[in-house]
Amino acid sequence: MNPITKHNISKFAYTNEELLTVEPIAVLYEFHGLNDGISMTIPHSKLSYMCAEKGIIYCRPFYGPWNWMNRASINMIDELTEAFFDKYGKILSIGASGLSMGGLAGLIYTRYAKYTPKVCAVICPVCDLLYHYDEREDTPRTLYAAYGGYDMPLNEALLTASPLHQAENMPDIKYLILSTDKDDEVSFTKHSEVFVKRMRELGRDVEYILLPDHGHCDLTKEAAQSYREFLITNI
Repeated sequence: MNPITKHNISKFAYTNEELLTVEPIAVLYEFHGLNDGISMTIPHSKLSYMCAEKGIIYCRPFYGPWNWMNRASINMIDELTEAFFDKYGKILSIGASGLSMGGLAGLIYTRYAKYTPKVCAVICPVCDLLYHYDEREDTPRTLYAAYGGYDMPLNEALLTASPLHQAENMPDIKYLILSTDKDDEVSFTKHSEVFVKRMRELGRDVEYILLPDHGHCDLTKEAAQSYREFLITNI
């Protein structure tokens, strides 16, 4: 029996379920960035309300501040999905989203999810995990924490969770990637641009938006609205 059930979802994730006014048709996962996700108290957001109006469960899993969508994280989210299926007595469509580390999480979860998402939208995602290992001072320890226990060398483990290196195995769904050209934490030229180019070479449906004069995960109101509407429309 899975540790996560329809009776204890709130111990493992935030959801907007109390806002729903219609029967749910989908679950939208939004994955947080590095060092976030410690608090179990998350206020409802604009996306929470927008999703609730459309019968979409908006869920932010409590999967750990340094998870990098490792095996334990994937297992946890799959169990959350099955708990929602059990709770509502039906199969629900799945969407994946997130920012920075959560952007990588959104992308790589589509690769390994037990129930493949229909849509994925991410903000300033890490796409080349090998490059990112040395891109910032704080990433080596977090990546070791996430992948150091695999039964393989660390570099090989990182390849299993690097969207760029898993591009050939990514599902054929709708993708939206938003990046910023003043990002000094996750370089768009080393991550988003290279990944988008490769995905398009592989025939994937990828929409790419690059925002000028904005820093890491700093979206304009218009871009943020596009992100939300893309997810809600395509899920």
